[in-house]
Amino acid sequence: MERIPDATLLIQDFLSPATTQLSSTTPQLLTYHLAKLPLEEPHLALITSILTYLSTSPSLWRGQASPSSSSPTWPPLNFGRAQEVYTALLQGCLYRAGEVTRELGTGWSARRKYAAFLEAYLAGVNAEEEGMCHPIVRVLTASAALAALQAIKMRKDKLYIGGSSLMGRAEQEVLKAWEEYFREEERDQRGSAANGAATEWTGSAADNANELPAWLASQTLPLFPVAGLAEGPLPQLLHLLSVAHSATFASGHLFSALSSSLIQTPDGLAWTIPSESHTLLSGLINSPIFNVLGPLSRSIGRLVEAAGARAKAHPDDSTTLIAVRNFSTTLERVVSRVQKGWSSAAWSEIEIDSALTPATRAQTEPWTLLKSLLFSITLLHSSLLVIVSPKPGRKPTPLQLDLAKQAVRVLGKTYFITIKFGTDGFSAWKGAWVGLMEVVEQDSQKALEALMQELEPTGLGRLQERTVERSEATFYLNAAEQLMRPLGDDYVEASLLRCCYPYLESTTYRDTFESAHSVLLAVFATTKRYANDLAPWYTKLLLQAYPTLMSASQLRLAFTTIVRCVSSSDDALAWYCILKLIEAIRALPASSTEPKSASTSTSSAPPPQPATSSTVAFSSSSATPPPTKRDYDEEATQTRLDETSSLSPLEQRALTLRRGHLLLTLIDQTTSVNLILLRKLLDEIWTFIKEEGAGVDEVLSGSAEETPKEALVKVVFGTLGEGLDATKREEGVRYWMEHGEELAGP
Repeated sequence: MERIPDATLLIQDFLSPATTQLSSTTPQLLTYHLAKLPLEEPHLALITSILTYLSTSPSLWRGQASPSSSSPTWPPLNFGRAQEVYTALLQGCLYRAGEVTRELGTGWSARRKYAAFLEAYLAGVNAEEEGMCHPIVRVLTASAALAALQAIKMRKDKLYIGGSSLMGRAEQEVLKAWEEYFREEERDQRGSAANGAATEWTGSAADNANELPAWLASQTLPLFPVAGLAEGPLPQLLHLLSVAHSATFASGHLFSALSSSLIQTPDGLAWTIPSESHTLLSGLINSPIFNVLGPLSRSIGRLVEAAGARAKAHPDDSTTLIAVRNFSTTLERVVSRVQKGWSSAAWSEIEIDSALTPATRAQTEPWTLLKSLLFSITLLHSSLLVIVSPKPGRKPTPLQLDLAKQAVRVLGKTYFITIKFGTDGFSAWKGAWVGLMEVVEQDSQKALEALMQELEPTGLGRLQERTVERSEATFYLNAAEQLMRPLGDDYVEASLLRCCYPYLESTTYRDTFESAHSVLLAVFATTKRYANDLAPWYTKLLLQAYPTLMSASQLRLAFTTIVRCVSSSDDALAWYCILKLIEAIRALPASSTEPKSASTSTSSAPPPQPATSSTVAFSSSSATPPPTKRDYDEEATQTRLDETSSLSPLEQRALTLRRGHLLLTLIDQTTSVNLILLRKLLDEIWTFIKEEGAGVDEVLSGSAEETPKEALVKVVFGTLGEGLDATKREEGVRYWMEHGEELAGP
């Protein structure tokens, strides 16, 4: 027979004076008794007693968990001791579930047995009257039980712990404990949730008061049901975690002392260690809250979703949405300070690690904090979409629009971090960005232009050479490309185009170059007032851009967008643009019909197409990939220069012709011109294709693949069959039937 633990010794330890030095094994003993005490009377009552005496134990909490007549406020508990106790309780509840399963299996009897244990446990949590023990201790003990149940559910144990007697009961107790905690906070006049003002980080010991409550919230709230949270103290919880989140990043003052700690040496930029900035950043990374930043961010996101649920259920109650707006305001203030501080430091201009000294290279604190801030913001804004997205068929409310625009500004201030992952960041960031922009674009033209003015980079109209300022310009252009249709012509001409011009003819800053061209394409795609005036100039620019500035796919997208735009109002201008393309084709000789040799000059031929991820993947494979079917409808609305579709094997083959990139571009225009120009354009295409020889190299090699000319013919055939609208398709098929045979043979 298994020996029954003697709980009286553990209780005596809890009742010892504050000066008593408890054994280091006390947490393990706590876990052991919770897991092993029999769940029958009189032993079941001992579980209640253990929790009761633990809550006010002078020795365990060193006298901090009992009311004092000398102080009107509760002192903060020792964080390390609180973590030890929490972990011991959590493990005790988990081990108890294991014991019950081993004894009774996972059926109804086991569930009732575990419910009895939980009832005894929670009875001890609530044994002391409110105000008789430290309010955070009650949150701690209740949260440990709930976290154990959540862990059992997450690991998919067969023991069912759902329902009102287990998971539901624990969730109620946790919310009840938080409500008591905030009442005590209000009595102590230490909380500021009533007015919603966010506490500023000062770097003093007083900032540690929020660490334990925020840490405990992060243990259970990420998995807490949204409907349950909606009934809890939402504004207070959101305020508490907002303060903790802000303090994790020193309220934005991360880099206030970094500039003075950096020295340029012959070996590179050096960070002085020790220094005020290094002490601050390393201290933040080692803080307890930073180590749970992910769960903390998910907790805030969960609270934001719950605020949305409560607002829908109680439209007249605005307190929760005001709390969300206060949090968003605090977040915007934090990221603005971070951006300003980082921009002022020489480190922000470092593009390669070799520009840092070896010792500084090993210091990852700045970018660890910056990337953590970005990931946290992404989580928060993904949850914010629940609030700002209107119901289908409805317009967003003014508050939804304000929150969405505020979130966009936050994304803009942190874009210098995002762009390290690419123009669109990563998938979760892009999802939040696209969702927010879909809401924002429903605002009025005046409001959108005001937002764009807030996003304008410093020194609008000049080339931004500083990294952070250039990231602002890139984000501004990306936002403009998304909002082009509702923006007014005057604003686009006066501000947006001014921002674009310096970046259009240089790929020194590739991301901004592509964003600037995407804005120009959006101008054409939305047929802005001055689009036709820009067409001749931009046509010339594009024809000079390949291959040094643009890939073949980018050239085709951009040129087709111009012709499609001007064709809607001026066929003569459309043909003028096409004539410029035809002139460029005629300026290059057709592909050589003589065998190529190493000594043969090919200076007139364009260099190979710049490698992209898609072309690299293609060339590294020995097998020919399957043809990719073009989506002509999608291409008709595409304006992002960095999202051009990959080339099909046929197009890849056609590009080996000296004029292949221009001929493919010319063929694409059949989808853009009106019917009146189609036959005229096809005549030119036929003439150029007939000029191309099969190429002696291909003939001599006996390759079974299509010759470049044959590939070009098949591209024409596919475009006429699938790329034309119903109006032009009949004419295209008729032309093929009349002249198709002319393209056969070498």
